[in-house]
Amino acid sequence: MKTIPLTRGRVAIVDDLDYYFLVQIGRWHVHVSQKSKVLYARHTVRLAATGGYFCFFMHTLVAQRAGLDISRTIDHKDLDGLHNVRDNLRPASLGEQRGNLAMQSNNTSGYRGVTYSKSGRRWVASIRINTKLHELGRFATREEAAEVYRAAAIKNFGEFYRDLTATDTEE
Repeated sequence: MKTIPLTRGRVAIVDDLDYYFLVQIGRWHVHVSQKSKVLYARHTVRLAATGGYFCFFMHTLVAQRAGLDISRTIDHKDLDGLHNVRDNLRPASLGEQRGNLAMQSNNTSGYRGVTYSKSGRRWVASIRINTKLHELGRFATREEAAEVYRAAAIKNFGEFYRDLTATDTEE
């Protein structure tokens, strides 16, 4: 593995196989996703004909060179958008990627998919599948709710499910 320097003092990690191809492209920049706050490596090209700009991401190029289906989004298995080695990338639908998201920083239960209902005085387990929120049940303890969420997540997200604890939050 090799590192490619980015702006803001960051580096991207790539396989030796992709390194020389990627450094010949030019300067790479750190891009912060507005929605997830994940860092990605991006290159921008000015289009002479229109005066506009075209941006592309390092992980998409690596995935394409690896023969992955880039018509779908590319998921980083370890959630690190700067870790662009081939073994860390996989094609995924947006629904599948939902199973690999970090826990939200405002999570108060310590478990993904579990919230507390003050009005009902119960822990609520719920899961979002294809943009629709499904309530899985209400429970006396957050651990019970977490176990029900975990079973539903494994069933729905399969290999994309990431078992999280409160220490695995988004920054």
